[in-house]
Amino acid sequence: MIPQDEKICELVVSIAEVSSEIADFWQVTAIIESLGYTDRVIRQEFGFADALSLGKHIYEHYQLSPKPKSKPKQKMLGGIYFMKYKYLLINSLKVLFTLYLCC
Repeated sequence: MIPQDEKICELVVSIAEVSSEIADFWQVTAIIESLGYTDRVIRQEFGFADALSLGKHIYEHYQLSPKPKSKPKQKMLGGIYFMKYKYLLINSLKVLFTLYLCC
C-alpha cells in the first residue's frame, strides 16, 4: 500500500468515527472540511484538487453509504427492548468492516 492510500484510509476511519450513516458525497466533503483539511492540504497530501473531489472519491470507493433501512423488529426480554444494543453492535461492525476494506 502506498503512503497516499494509507492517508486516505486514515481519513476514511476519521470520517466513519464522525458519522457511520453517510447520505451522499456532500456529507463526506463536509466532514473532511470539518476535520480541518483545506484544499491546499488536500492537494499536497492526497493528490486531489479539492475537498469535493476527495469527498466524491471516498464516497464512491469506500463503503460508507447507508443501506436502505427496513423497520427493525423489537424483541422483548423481561420488559426491556434491546434495540439500542443491537444498534451499537451493528455500528461497531460497520466501522470494523470499513477499517478492513481500507487496510
